[in-house]
Amino acid sequence: MDSIAQRVEALRREKGWSKTELARRSQLHQQHIYKLLAGERTHMSAETVIALARAFGTSADYLLGLTANVAAGHEAAPPRQLGGWQGQVWISPDFDDTAEDLLRAFEGAEEDTP
Repeated sequence: MDSIAQRVEALRREKGWSKTELARRSQLHQQHIYKLLAGERTHMSAETVIALARAFGTSADYLLGLTANVAAGHEAAPPRQLGGWQGQVWISPDFDDTAEDLLRAFEGAEEDTP
């Protein structure tokens, strides 16, 4: 199984990016990229993995070796807006999911809330 450094290096070469370009696109420090690709950084934060995955348009699972599929799969769904109270009436931006909105909004709410 390839290491994260090997997968990052393969993707970098496939894209034709320099290490400096990868650092710019991932918004990571150049030394961080150089050390990663040299195998000097074997542990990294989730934020680093996510930044690299976003730069390459792939998934963190691929970079971590959890899948062989380089395609990112699906785009993250945009965050849903919760509804809110308007007087005594609950207004939901997505009427079909009003019950789900209510459960989410009142999760952990105090019992004396009207």
